[in-house]
Amino acid sequence: MSIFVVRAFVRMRTLLLSKEDLAKKLVTVEKVLTARLDIHERAIIEIIQKLIQSLQTEVPLEKSAPVRRKIGFHP
Repeated sequence: MSIFVVRAFVRMRTLLLSKEDLAKKLVTVEKVLTARLDIHERAIIEIIQKLIQSLQTEVPLEKSAPVRRKIGFHP
């Protein structure tokens, strides 16, 4: 089975070498996809940073609840 895989890759390499136009298109597609990933990575990093900032901000302490009397008879 591995012989067939090796033959397939050899054939694919020869096709890519003979088709310079196809190789150029693949390079441009790779650049576009990489640019998209960079944009998404930056957006995700910004979201995470904003979440961390919002979690780090101190929330003002609420006034403590008034002391409640226990239920029942108290002399």
